[in-house]
Amino acid sequence: MTTPTFVYDLPYGVRSDLVASLDAGDAWRDLAGRRLGYDHLQIQRFSDARHKSGTSPADALLTHWGQRNGMVEELFKHLHAMQLYQSMVVIKPCVPKGLHGFMQVWQDIALLIPVYSTVKSRYVLMFLVSRENITKVRDTPVL
Repeated sequence: MTTPTFVYDLPYGVRSDLVASLDAGDAWRDLAGRRLGYDHLQIQRFSDARHKSGTSPADALLTHWGQRNGMVEELFKHLHAMQLYQSMVVIKPCVPKGLHGFMQVWQDIALLIPVYSTVKSRYVLMFLVSRENITKVRDTPVL
């Protein structure tokens, strides 16, 4: 698959899955306000799109941001900063392979979740996730 540069170039299936992912839990609101710099009034307009035109708020956001030449790579980085890993998985085929490293860290962290739930300590999880320890932990069996 060729790598689209702009959000408006995302394939229909990828965009539909991304919209569904962002609509779940209203993650699109945080993306719009905290990462893309939209104000409260514009966020309300995206929300109103659901009632006025039957459009998803996330779709309205992506359409508007796409019209402002929003980049897929930038979106991928925003999703990473917000820890919206499921949304990252959706657009992963549409970003350069150089950014796929963001996903590897998440996949390694996902392996540590059973360890975290066992020890119930955020400090221990942060220690385990450090770059020098991640390989050791991945190769250590969890009892």
